[in-house]
Amino acid sequence: MVRRFRALLIHCQDDALAELAELLGSLGLFVDSARTSAEAQVKLKAGVYHVILAGHVLQQLVER
Repeated sequence: MVRRFRALLIHCQDDALAELAELLGSLGLFVDSARTSAEAQVKLKAGVYHVILAGHVLQQLVER
């Protein structure tokens, strides 16, 4: 069994998300994405991520 690491990408621009997802996916990571901090919070509560990349400051996540 091959263990796949999970990454959560958070960015407000679709093009940036697509490029980062393609890059990380080519390295063998399972990639989820979110465009808002609210969407990211839902995904963080529902899953475990080994890597989290944010393309901008997510004030609502930072304050927690």
